[in-house]
Amino acid sequence: MKRILVALATSALTATGLVGLSASPAAASSPACTTWIQTQIPSGRGLAELPGTSTGSTYCHLQRYLINRGVLNLQGTLNLCYAYYHNLNLGHGAGVPIAEDGNFGPETVTAMKRVQAFEHVDVDGIYGPNTRNAMEFPHVDASSGCVPYR
Repeated sequence: MKRILVALATSALTATGLVGLSASPAAASSPACTTWIQTQIPSGRGLAELPGTSTGSTYCHLQRYLINRGVLNLQGTLNLCYAYYHNLNLGHGAGVPIAEDGNFGPETVTAMKRVQAFEHVDVDGIYGPNTRNAMEFPHVDASSGCVPYR
């Protein structure tokens, strides 16, 4: 019974922000992506859709347990740019998409790790600025496919 009460109290404190969970360097140094935005990408190949903040910044992160429109955008990007165009195995076989539900759960963590390995960046399952810089994103003109961020 005591364990249950401690677990419930810890969950309540974490949910209210009074107790924090340890975060990765990417998460600690950037705000969470909460939505998606269309932005001119540094590679000069036009507009692309990326996870972003409500203030229009793409300097943000997504990690396990987040549920929002930024995660939904990332899942769509992983499916289109990596499962479809690169035929990458995101966890269910080559070319098979992951669920697009806006929940950064275990399936999205696995897919993110596989994309990070594919793009030769640190494999931690967290979408942050370093991963963003290495990834491809859907071009606003869908007929143009995916374009590299850098």
